[in-house]
Amino acid sequence: MQVDVMDPARARAFQVALGDAATLQAGDSLPPFFHQLYFWEPSVPSNLGRDGHPRVGGLIPDMGLPRRMWAGGRLAFHGPLRLGTGAEKQSFCEQTVRKMGRTGDLGIVTLRHEISQGGVLRLTEWQDLVYRAEADAQAPRPVAPSPRSREQTRKAAARWISTPRCCFAIRR
Repeated sequence: MQVDVMDPARARAFQVALGDAATLQAGDSLPPFFHQLYFWEPSVPSNLGRDGHPRVGGLIPDMGLPRRMWAGGRLAFHGPLRLGTGAEKQSFCEQTVRKMGRTGDLGIVTLRHEISQGGVLRLTEWQDLVYRAEADAQAPRPVAPSPRSREQTRKAAARWISTPRCCFAIRR
């Protein structure tokens, strides 16, 4: 379990980095996605993998596949995280699956993180990671999909833009 205080100064610095006024104070609700600013621990380079993340073998099992990629994630907000208050984060390896992709073996890992304050669950985050083997310089390159016409691209973009689940930026 990791413990951190939802420091308002860190959240205000992020507001400024996003081009907003630094308005957050202790007691305010942490805006959605700002939880990513917390629960990190500095680590010496020898404890890191080549991608800068902690080496596999602890929470994430070593699947013998060194290339890490972000595949997706989901969030469930159960209640507000309050600034100026301590919080606890528990992380779990929920699932590991091996599959064969177009370019070789894949290891798919799903992590679940639960963040609580005062013993009450406030946020659950799932992270889907994909691990793959080193690229084989001798292997044939995958065939790229055929190019779309301008009209097909326009229609695809219109569908994507009109789909509510594709909205990631939250502005006030």
